[in-house]
Amino acid sequence: MRRNHNRGFTLIETVLSMAAMSLLLGAVLAGVALTTTALPASHDAGMADTREVQAIERLVNELSVATGFTTLTTAEVTFTVPDRDNDSNPEVIRYHWSGVPGEPLIRQYNSRAAVKIVDNLSEFKLEPLTQDHDGKARVHAILVLCHNLTKTTRVAAGTALLSTPEVP
Repeated sequence: MRRNHNRGFTLIETVLSMAAMSLLLGAVLAGVALTTTALPASHDAGMADTREVQAIERLVNELSVATGFTTLTTAEVTFTVPDRDNDSNPEVIRYHWSGVPGEPLIRQYNSRAAVKIVDNLSEFKLEPLTQDHDGKARVHAILVLCHNLTKTTRVAAGTALLSTPEVP
């Protein structure tokens, strides 16, 4: 009679090998987590430029549907746009920069809390309105991002064709 000498792993051997594999996997995952935290987040230059471009596009788009202005200076604009939230009242939008290099551009929608949309500006400028030959008013908006408060880079600019010639 022949005996089968091939035997499988015991329960203890299996449990010990699984515990060792768990420790190895934990060490690998900890290394991956450490590596991903060392990578730059959304604060890198490419992402910052994207945020500023999106901010200027939003400003230009909102200005282009403005139905009236209450404030229009080189560092602040407050205007109304048609009703967006179905309360039968026009919406009031305000963009404001303090004028101090390194301060953010702030956007306020109606009476909601003001929100920073661009950090670390060295310049926010709304150039004077001009009338084209077709009688339509235009405004040119410029955002300049501040790097280390000494070197500035023009980030974004856009021109809005205003739907109303009435400005303050």
